[in-house]
Amino acid sequence: MSAQLAPVRLFRAVMSAERNQIEETGTLENVPGIEIKYFATTEVGASRYAQKAYGRFGELEPYDIIEVEVDLSLLEERITVDRDIETVVLDSKQLIGLAPKILRYCLIGGL
Repeated sequence: MSAQLAPVRLFRAVMSAERNQIEETGTLENVPGIEIKYFATTEVGASRYAQKAYGRFGELEPYDIIEVEVDLSLLEERITVDRDIETVVLDSKQLIGLAPKILRYCLIGGL
């Protein structure tokens, strides 16, 4: 009998359009032409990304943080973005079946 591994939590900063889509469908979806989504390995990492990204793309709206649970096997490769945020990249196929949870609070990570 093989041991069951506990799911791993990942976090993502989202703006209102993505948050609204999650609230309407309960799923994560990529818009046409986009094949991947980035997820921080910690809640603080997602919060720090949101702080750094705020206003960078010309949109001045707050970010929300979402949480998903994934199988440990999806975490084979981690990258670092914005110099210090450990991140996992999931493609559209890996998003299928994930149940995002919108967090109603946000941990503040120092810049």
